[in-house]
Amino acid sequence: MKRILGVLFLVVVFLGVPVVSAQVSTSSIDGVVTDASGAVVANAKVQAKNEDTGVVFEGATTSAGTYSFASLTPGRYSVTVTLAGFQTYTSVHNVLTVGTPLVVDVSLKLGSVG
Repeated sequence: MKRILGVLFLVVVFLGVPVVSAQVSTSSIDGVVTDASGAVVANAKVQAKNEDTGVVFEGATTSAGTYSFASLTPGRYSVTVTLAGFQTYTSVHNVLTVGTPLVVDVSLKLGSVG
């Protein structure tokens, strides 16, 4: 009888413990960089700058033309893409919210010949 009461007590205690779920407090910025013809652009330099804090994250596009900045804090971000032979692309005031990835796809225009 004591054993049954002990087991019953443990069941009641565990049922009373709230379920703890992981809370996400970050998000990501992802995108694809292409040229004017629609071909993917590899090895382009990509920067994501938090406009509120000034913190800059740097990366490069993959061979598939994709880039990703994971685990960013929410805020307003500017995204800048540069590559020799192309005009610099900048998109400002992109709002990143918790748990909702921001997609900034980029189409680079050819640069002027100097």
